[in-house]
Amino acid sequence: MALRDPHVPGSWVTCPFLLVTGLPCPGCGGLRAVHDLVSGQVAAALVSNALVVVLLVGAVAVWATWTAAAIRRRPLRLVDAVTGRHAVLLAASLVTFTVLRWVPGLEWLRP
Repeated sequence: MALRDPHVPGSWVTCPFLLVTGLPCPGCGGLRAVHDLVSGQVAAALVSNALVVVLLVGAVAVWATWTAAAIRRRPLRLVDAVTGRHAVLLAASLVTFTVLRWVPGLEWLRP
């Protein structure tokens, strides 16, 4: 079974938000970014979707911290560590990244 390359036009479904508005959403280019990261192409991943790369690095860091704590038999309670501020920060980051992708002159942020 061959894997589909997300860089090939038409190999995956187009983003509905992009189809309706003509503007990229915060997730546009995310599949290409993950594909590039798995292929070891970090620069290409950042070009596809820098936010997805940053969020994946953060998720791996949280997972590594949680795993290390579990091995030391001092498990972290991540649910208790996440506050409303974190949710607001994540939402603000998504909105800011999305709007910056639409700004003329910042086309390099677009997928």
